[in-house]
Amino acid sequence: MLAHCQPELGETPSAPTFEVGEKYNRVAVQLKVRFVVDGNGFVVNPYVSGGTVVTPADQEAAIDYVRHLTFETPTAEECQTVKMQMVGNFHMSKDSSGDWITIFDAHPVYSFSGSQVVVNPN
Repeated sequence: MLAHCQPELGETPSAPTFEVGEKYNRVAVQLKVRFVVDGNGFVVNPYVSGGTVVTPADQEAAIDYVRHLTFETPTAEECQTVKMQMVGNFHMSKDSSGDWITIFDAHPVYSFSGSQVVVNPN
């Protein structure tokens, strides 16, 4: 059921940009957040589950960003009563002008690939 009830990320603001000193490889900067999406599309219980080279302030900015996301949830009756587990990854990238930006990628822990259920822990 969890694999069938995949929420779609709604309109999102820009992800927060993490402050990273020049001595680090910014591409290696990652922060993983786990959270749950309820049947109404709201994020509940977000928490940081891993990261590299990020400060407590960056972690709080990431949690605050995730807390304010909204999702479109499937309308099937069985999906209205479950909470969908999600993983979000923040990582650094360069945009077309060469500036460093933070990218946020979110995906469900359980999803379908064809007719098989896939567990996506990362």
